[in-house]
Amino acid sequence: MSQPDWIIEMLDRLEPDLREDFEERAAIMHIDGKMERDHAECLALLCVLRNHPDALMRKITSTE
Repeated sequence: MSQPDWIIEMLDRLEPDLREDFEERAAIMHIDGKMERDHAECLALLCVLRNHPDALMRKITSTE
């Protein structure tokens, strides 16, 4: 199953270091936690946003 457009847009707004954090968290949950990839990616994005609540705003503000 592919990611919905709104998830892709959110991921595109992450700074490179936070995107890397997302990818790493998703992979760990998927492989070590034996979660389906989509579920792991959802949880990974929530983790990143919980730890960095302004993560999506930084990219928007910096491009204006």
